[in-house]
Amino acid sequence: MGSDDIVAALRQVPLFARLTGEQLRWMADHGRQLHFPAGTRIAEQGAAADGLSVILEGHTQWSRRTGTESVPTFTLEAGDLFGELILFLNAPYPHSGDAVTDVRLFRMEPATFWELLRLAPGLSRGLMELASQRTQQQAQDVRPQSEVLPVGRMAAELGAELGSPAAAARRSAVRLGELMATVSARAMALGDHGLSLPQRSVLLALPREAAERGRTSPPLEPWPAPSARKRWAPGWRRAAWRMRGRPRPRWWLQAWTSRGWSRWRRAWAGRCWATCSRGWWWR
Repeated sequence: MGSDDIVAALRQVPLFARLTGEQLRWMADHGRQLHFPAGTRIAEQGAAADGLSVILEGHTQWSRRTGTESVPTFTLEAGDLFGELILFLNAPYPHSGDAVTDVRLFRMEPATFWELLRLAPGLSRGLMELASQRTQQQAQDVRPQSEVLPVGRMAAELGAELGSPAAAARRSAVRLGELMATVSARAMALGDHGLSLPQRSVLLALPREAAERGRTSPPLEPWPAPSARKRWAPGWRRAAWRMRGRPRPRWWLQAWTSRGWSRWRRAWAGRCWATCSRGWWWR
């Protein structure tokens, strides 16, 4: 595929449609083509970011490794791109990608990617919007772990989270703080690549907005103590009994029908019969 073909293919990508012909030609001259046969690995989860990649031909399947299981997450086809978000965050690949069919990529190295953002400042906002949309779509398309993880492990993880929601909230807060610190550092680094003052203000306002939302969010309600659970548990058992349509019998009926009282019942019935018989005989 020649330089003109690459320019034509890049022009079909919605993100690059706003670029001029000169900018597209610069991209074609400063990138390289890569070919991956069907069944080969395109990107490895945990590997360092290697640039911005545009799929020119083919179909790819992406998955995320969870313990010993690999969970399918999303697919990318011709016209899609990947690697933009991890370049912004200087983070490793969060997923692994495999070529379902023969795949041809156009890749720009990280240094070339930052130079492109300097030449085309308007491209930065489009890349961030695309990364946000893709993150939301992946969260909707990911399969539930209940379909993939063993039942025992899933139950153990769920029990740990439900048993201590405060601990889970603290872990989430720590992870969020680390992520926002990374985003802030990347945003400031991005500001050195020709962004306008309004664009820099939007990037730098993201950590402050997240912190403000965290302060105004309502607190979690505490999980009932063991003593409280013991108090309302009998009520649930009584409710379940009545919902089956069988009211609980009184204690004297339970005692009368129990096996231990059968001997006493026979003796009591015989005594009553003898008393009644004597009364009838002497009458």
